[in-house]
Order: sequence, then structure tokens, then C-alpha cells
Amino acid sequence: MHDRGLKLGIYGDMGTLTCGGYPGTPLDKIKMDAQTFAEWEVDMLKLDGCYSNEIEQQQGYPLMSKALNATGRPIAYSCSWPAYQGGLPPKLIVGDFGLSTDQSRTQMALWAIMAAPLFMSNDLRTISSEARSILQNKIAIRINQDPLGFQGRRLLKEKSGIEVFWRALSDNASALVFFSRRTDMPYRYKTSLSKLNYTSGYYKVVDVFTQKGSSLKDSEDFVVSVNPTGVVMCANKHRVVSLHDQADRTVSEKQNHNKKPLREQQKQTQFRC
Repeated sequence: MHDRGLKLGIYGDMGTLTCGGYPGTPLDKIKMDAQTFAEWEVDMLKLDGCYSNEIEQQQGYPLMSKALNATGRPIAYSCSWPAYQGGLPPKLIVGDFGLSTDQSRTQMALWAIMAAPLFMSNDLRTISSEARSILQNKIAIRINQDPLGFQGRRLLKEKSGIEVFWRALSDNASALVFFSRRTDMPYRYKTSLSKLNYTSGYYKVVDVFTQKGSSLKDSEDFVVSVNPTGVVMCANKHRVVSLHDQADRTVSEKQNHNKKPLREQQKQTQFRC
């Protein structure tokens, strides 16, 4: 495996059995299993917890962390304890044929906004090019791996079935996810950045999945069309605009707006991000 330039990962389970029914790692076998993984030159351990209770998890997950460190081998430790406490979500299943394209984008977007580990659970030999492009989306990965390290949160849960998530990013940037729980038809959700608690100013806005960009003022209303069980995800960066540039922009916008037919003026605020 290592001769091919690849890393070796292994799946285990805190408890008597794995989620698939194979032998797990009970409390009295933690040190032995950690040493075995090191001898096998394992690079990453995913430790689930299907057949363990809360007390065993409280004891076992920290003990495995200490046991892995004691081996002297650098082993990445994916601890499922937060998932059982209602924290970080589990693995990505994008590419496993069970999700539509919209649902695959939804999972990638929510994992990125929540700063969750991007562990894939799929067969790379059969993964579609569409699923691969979602998983390799550079903007989504940058959002997920942002060095500020803040986890996103849900801002709004609308009666329409639309939920809005926000995450603060480094370099005066942020990310938004508009997620639809609807199953009937696309929904046109109207809002503005100021309504989502953004400070006054102009923002450079990029649709994460179409990678189309635009400039948007905080007070300007816009519409996102969100497919059923789908998302629209935006990366936003606050732009510093001088008073002179702002005055020129305002005059230019008014002139261009007045030149356009009414139908085209009405379309200006109807974009994906």
C-alpha cells in the first residue's frame, strides 16, 4: 500500500462488535489493538461505537487515543464519540449510488459548513465523474479546512422548509448554505445579506458548485432557487470600497438600471447566489 504512495486506514469499533458484526475492541483489548495497528503500519484508525454504551465510550475513546500515542507511530484517529453525542456527522456517502446529485451536494455542503471530517465511504473504482467532482470541489474543501476552525451553525429554520446555515471563515470571509427539506419542487427563497446579520458593505459572492461569482450589497434582496433536498452554497468575502468608488458604482448602477427594460430589471435579483 505504502509503495503505491497510498495511506492505509482501518475500521474498528469501541465495543464487542463492529457495526457490521465483526470483532470489535472492548476496553481490555485497547492497548493490544493499538499496538497491532502500529505493527501493521496503519496510518489512520476510524473507531466506531455501535456495540458500546455511554460509559464504555467515555472510558474507551480517550484510552485508545493514549494507546495510539504510546505506540510511537503517527496514526490519525477518527473518533466517533462526538457522533454518538449528537456532534460531528459521520462519513460521506457521496458516490455510493444512494444519493441524487442534489443530495450529494447537500451532504458535501453541510459537512463543509459544520467543519466535519471529510471521510469518504465509497468505492473509488466505480465512483461517477459527477460524484468525484463534488468530492473534489476545491472551494467546498477550503471552507471545510478553513484555518479559523469555527464550526458553522443554523441561522434560520423557515416554515417553507428552507434552512439557512452560516460559518465564519478566515480573511474576513464566510459561507452560507441554503438547504431545502422540501420534497415537492424547487423553492425560490428571497432574502438579503443584511437580513442574515451581515455588516454593511459590498460582498464578493461565489456559488460553490457552479463557481459563478457576483458582487452584492448587504441591503440588496436576492433570490436563491433551491431544489428539493438540495442546497445552494455561497462563499462570501467582504469588500472594502472607498467612498469615491462607492459613489461611482451607485451612479453607474442607476444609469445601467434605467437603460434596461423592466423585465430585465426584475431578473437582476434572481440568481443562485
